[in-house]
Amino acid sequence: MRAIAAWTLAWLALWAAVAHHVPRTPAIPDVALNNAVAAERMREDGLAGRTVLIGSSLIGQLPVARFDAGALNLGLSAYGAATGIRLVERQASLPAVAVIEINELAAPPDTLYADSLFAAAPGAPFVRRALGGLRLARFEFRPSTQAIAVAVRLSRRLRALQRESAKRRAERRFAESWATSYADTARARAALRWTAARLRDWQRRGVRVVLLDVPMHDAVLASDDARAARLVIDSELPPAEFDRVTLGAGPWRTSDARHLEANDATEAARRLVAALARP
Repeated sequence: MRAIAAWTLAWLALWAAVAHHVPRTPAIPDVALNNAVAAERMREDGLAGRTVLIGSSLIGQLPVARFDAGALNLGLSAYGAATGIRLVERQASLPAVAVIEINELAAPPDTLYADSLFAAAPGAPFVRRALGGLRLARFEFRPSTQAIAVAVRLSRRLRALQRESAKRRAERRFAESWATSYADTARARAALRWTAARLRDWQRRGVRVVLLDVPMHDAVLASDDARAARLVIDSELPPAEFDRVTLGAGPWRTSDARHLEANDATEAARRLVAALARP
């Protein structure tokens, strides 16, 4: 009996040691899994005292934890910041700093989806907090998820070996396709009023709310859709009420005219953390 107990404790110790060194996953291409990981991070790790990034996959790929170990990225693939705000509201506590991506801020919240994400994500019972090895039970640290994460990291390394000229030609083609979209300003205004009301309430409750425009290709930013959305954003969330962070000049390179290249995403995360450290 003692031998079995000792064997079990030894395996738990080994598991804890392995789990301690398992890296967090980068943003992964599987929408459902990526968003489940984000919701699980929120419920397992909590929000109190943290800097939290809320938005779409555009902000979701910024590796802020490299520069601020306490920062939490809740970027939701295929959904805008409003859905992330709804997800955060389900938690008992609010973050200290909320960085809100404005690129997809005009998209209305999908409250049913946010509620389903929250319900599906496990909480943080005492046993899982006390025994670090059990963190491998989380979506983020499961071998299957880590295999996807390894594939993402490998694909980024392979992309870095491609000719820069070919990548930039493809980037321009993507930009031309995105620039033809159409903005529904009435729908955007309704969504932004919903979002603004909640962010004002967060500010009253002591949250530092900062709006962030994640860099994209100039052709996308200059499109009719983007310009119309930003006019509505400036109207409903005026700079006089909501602080904005500017990451500075690039050139910012993207993989598809919208999502930053891996190295550029890392630089954007570094600049963001530095900007938040300033008053």
